[in-house]
Parts: sequence; structure tokens; C-alpha cells
Amino acid sequence: MESKIIIFEANNEQGTFSKNEKFYSNKSKKYIENAFLNTRKEMGKEFNFNYLKMIEVKQKMQDNGDYPDNKYVLLDDSYMQKEDFFDEEIHGDILVLSRKYEGVVVGHRQADCPVLILEDRVQGITALCHTNTIHINRELPKHLIMTLIDNFDSKLKDLYLYIGSFVHKEHYIYDKYPIWATNEEVWHDAIIKEEDGFHIDMKQAIINQIKQFDIKEVKFSPIDTADDNSYASHTMFVKGNNNKKGQNFVGFYYKKNEE
Repeated sequence: MESKIIIFEANNEQGTFSKNEKFYSNKSKKYIENAFLNTRKEMGKEFNFNYLKMIEVKQKMQDNGDYPDNKYVLLDDSYMQKEDFFDEEIHGDILVLSRKYEGVVVGHRQADCPVLILEDRVQGITALCHTNTIHINRELPKHLIMTLIDNFDSKLKDLYLYIGSFVHKEHYIYDKYPIWATNEEVWHDAIIKEEDGFHIDMKQAIINQIKQFDIKEVKFSPIDTADDNSYASHTMFVKGNNNKKGQNFVGFYYKKNEE
């Protein structure tokens, strides 16, 4: 069945998707606010959506916080009351949107860690989450799939999974075995010890936990955020490459019927 959503990846070509001062070299708060708004406007022009209809969840980065792990939020009219949907305060790991809301953009910023988009093409519902290594360790990709199966009666044959751009194992290296890698099943064959350190293979770690579902359509973006000059990369930025500063944004929206 044909997809009803548009998936897009915005990067430094549209601007920095962050208001973090470290990306702006002593600029004023007003300057940063304007720059961030302009980035959203450029994204809207490039990918054909209304920048005022963007929604992003506020996700805890560590295993703590004020909501339970793997919490999902079903977006409805109550989250779309403000002139700028981006001003909504939404906390959780997973956002779910139905095709009822054509043109509403759901996504997440990233600068090395993949965003996963899971579309049920029959039910007309799509779930999205951002996954760093701590989220992968607690099996958030698996829970993304279970969210649709358990709560929305999705069938595996109707699902399509997209895994967005991420830093590849050739560039993601730890000096020591990472302390966050506590789930042996998840990280089996996904942390490789080589002469220069421990290489982290997030793709393999995601495969390890989603292969049980046997989803027929799974697509990994081939883009390595560390290697592609258009993309921001935290890994390369902290190594001193100032050209890789910033954050990208990966998202989707439902097409209008005539599209």
C-alpha cells in the first residue's frame, strides 16, 4: 500500500535547529530566537509545510525524568490550540499522529542519533521517536512498534519503518566499553573492539531488537551524519570540527488528499 506521509530530513543547509547558545558565538537571545525561527521557515519552504504547524516532544535524555519510560502521546486538537504548535509543552518518548491532521509536522532534532518513523498504512496512523544509545539500550525502538500494536491494533503486515540518518560505527568510537551498554541482547555484535577503541553500531543494535517483528518494509537512511558535510554531528563537533555544529531535524507529515 502506498505511503500517505512525507518523510524529510532537514540539516545545516536550512539552518541550525537549536537555540543552544554554544552554536551562536556570543549572539544575543533575540538574535538566536530569530535565527531559530528563520530555520523553521526555511525548512517549511524546502519541504512544503507550514512552519507554525510543527510539533516536537520534550524527551528525557537519561533514564530519569518526570514520565515513565516509553510513554507515548496521541496528538489531538488539544495540542494544536496555539498559533505556533511548537510552543506546546509535550513530554514523552513517542508521538503518534493520525492522518486526520494533514499538514501537521511531527519530528525531532538530532545530531547523530536516529529518528524512527513507523507508519501504519491501513490504520492511517504514524508514530515517531528519537533514539540515543540510552534509549536504544532500554529498547525504545521495540516499544515504538509495540505502541502501535498494543494500543492501535496495528498489524505487522501494514507497517513501514524508516530509520533516519545517524553516525555510523566507523566514526562512533569510545576509548572504553560504554557504561550505558547494559542490555547484552541489544548490543550483541553492535559494540566492536578494534585497535582504536570500541566502535558503536547503532544500526545493528536497532536490528537486534526489531528483527523479532519481521516487518516487511524497513529502510535505514544511508546518510552518515559524521561524514556528510550538510549534516550537523555532535561526534565531530566535540572533536573540533566547527563546521559540524548544530542540530538536524527529521520528521514527517500527512499529505493532503490531492497530493
